[in-house]
Amino acid sequence: MPVKLNSSGGGSVTIDVPSTASSFTLTAPAATATLITTGSSGQVIPKAALPTGSVLQVTSNTIYSTQTMSITTSGTLVASGFTLPITPTTNTSKILILYTSTFGSTSSNSGVGGNVQMYRNVGGGSYGFVGGSYNTYWNTIATYIAYQQLSFTIMYLDSPATTSQVIYQPYFNVSCGTAGGLGVLGGRNTDGLQYSGSHMIAMEIAA
Repeated sequence: MPVKLNSSGGGSVTIDVPSTASSFTLTAPAATATLITTGSSGQVIPKAALPTGSVLQVTSNTIYSTQTMSITTSGTLVASGFTLPITPTTNTSKILILYTSTFGSTSSNSGVGGNVQMYRNVGGGSYGFVGGSYNTYWNTIATYIAYQQLSFTIMYLDSPATTSQVIYQPYFNVSCGTAGGLGVLGGRNTDGLQYSGSHMIAMEIAA
């Protein structure tokens, strides 16, 4: 039997059930809430109600210019200048970082090494190492070809534990026995040629 609810605006809402020989129970939540149906306009499921593992938001950034540094043997990491902000909706959310680029060097010496690590700052603070998210490779071929690019990918599931804005940024360094060249992220050089680009995606994951 349909149930008709009259509205103070003069209209009404009728709740009806299909013709069925079975019995079903619909349990209303013990909370003030809004019912969402397939016909709802402009209504969305609250992010807090989504199950663990749901993607709550996605941000991305792509750059087709290079980030460079002088070749060094100090091992000191420097900021790439390539950043991606995201503001978590809850302090329990995870942030999945996907970063892909290329690493090159203008040096023709063998044994050039590159190290890339993911850093972050929270709420405008200083940058710090995210932890565990890094990519390292060492080129030990006998004859190193200047301007070559080696591709790499960093993937890391971060737990920033904040609802303040988080900014992610790769840091990197290059080690080569002699000075005079450049280590390059996202290209072969600063000459405007053969930019492979750097690409980063941040996804907030419900925990």
